[in-house]
Amino acid sequence: LFDWDKANMRSKQFEFGAHSAYSDTTDLKIKAFDADAIALSTSNLNGKVDFDEQIGKFKANADFLTTVLPYNQYETSFNEFDWDMKDETVTFKSHAGKLGSFLSIHPDQDSLWFQGESAFYNLRTNLLKIGGVPHIVTSDAFVYPETGDVEIQPGGVMTNLENARIIAD
Repeated sequence: LFDWDKANMRSKQFEFGAHSAYSDTTDLKIKAFDADAIALSTSNLNGKVDFDEQIGKFKANADFLTTVLPYNQYETSFNEFDWDMKDETVTFKSHAGKLGSFLSIHPDQDSLWFQGESAFYNLRTNLLKIGGVPHIVTSDAFVYPETGDVEIQPGGVMTNLENARIIAD
């Protein structure tokens, strides 16, 4: 277990540099701004943390990866991300033409699901911004955000969508 004030990595083997840590198979937990909570949790990553540059680069070892964002009560399928430790942000990467999925794990938001082209998580505000959202699936309705942008606040609260189109069965 490699643990520091902002996160911890768990692996059977680490390679340490003077100011870096690397593992080809690691589990990662990034702490929320409120250090008693976890902002991001995922496993089976290839990861390197450079403390001089204040950057962490992580990529899944499998095609499918679930990353849980417990503070925001969502999970995503994006399988690669960069963590800027200085700015306290996580930028999820997508491959051309491939959308990442987002599923609410809030007990009162059953079946709330959507996909997006990009995602950016601010660890200071715990605001998750998703771009390129074609539609949101909720129960038997489809919600089409006007701009394709969706914001998720702590506790699974979605910022109000203005001028969205709703198609229901």
